[in-house]
Amino acid sequence: MKRLPWMLCLIALSAFAEEPAVGDPQSPADWDKLRVQAKEMRTQSKQLSDAAEKTFAEANAACWKKFLVSSCQEEARNVKREGEKEARRLNVEAGRIERRLTAHERMERFARRAAEEPQRAADAARIAGEIRQHEEAALKRQAEKQAEIERRQTQGN
Repeated sequence: MKRLPWMLCLIALSAFAEEPAVGDPQSPADWDKLRVQAKEMRTQSKQLSDAAEKTFAEANAACWKKFLVSSCQEEARNVKREGEKEARRLNVEAGRIERRLTAHERMERFARRAAEEPQRAADAARIAGEIRQHEEAALKRQAEKQAEIERRQTQGN
């Protein structure tokens, strides 16, 4: 009885996973745009992170010229944190997009393999038939050679 809630959750999750997300792109061009968007977000995240680091270094150096050094440094760290926070947000969103792209590509591969499966099965059956024919022919040749050897032995005796 304790497993029932877990089973219901798993069933609900599996049903949810099979439905496409509401905002999923439908055409390959839309998926390409999403891929470009993720790449741009990664680039922008890197730029924001670099800018925050540079700003912090400059502000920290300027703080040593002020009277209240520690409060100035704390303010510089807060500004850096805010910049890094936005960079992380962009980076996380880019990661989400990339995971959607990966899942979409995986589903396309599965669908393509499923569509090719009947042809693969037919090819495998054809190849198995050819192999069987070759084996039967080899067994026949071997039996004929053995019969020839036995015939020669009986003629020689």
